[in-house]
Amino acid sequence: MALIAKSATGALAVFHRLHSAVADAAPAPAGERWDHRDGTAPGEGNASDRDAELMKRDAEIVRRLRKRLAEAFDAPTNHPFFRRDWLPGEDADAALLRIFRSNKQVLARSDDDIINTIVEHAIKHWRV
Repeated sequence: MALIAKSATGALAVFHRLHSAVADAAPAPAGERWDHRDGTAPGEGNASDRDAELMKRDAEIVRRLRKRLAEAFDAPTNHPFFRRDWLPGEDADAALLRIFRSNKQVLARSDDDIINTIVEHAIKHWRV
């Protein structure tokens, strides 16, 4: 479980760096004020509380995805699923989280639906 939390933390840090870079690259036009009501505001609580919540959510998604894949392929939950799809320097949990997020962006469905879609696709097409 610590490995999942550690890799989820790393994936979250990369995501936040990317998000910051994109936000910094596109400043608001002259004379326009930044509107923090769209969910980008600091909000209530501090950043570490929000980051901790996101890390918990990411770790839970990876845990659920690992469990479903392990059941589908009769493998242990710590099996390095989708090894051939890992990016250089990426660990197993970060790869699973990246695969989940990319599917979530495309499909815009519930987390369970995304997990089911990934598992069904893996059963049909991949050797994990």
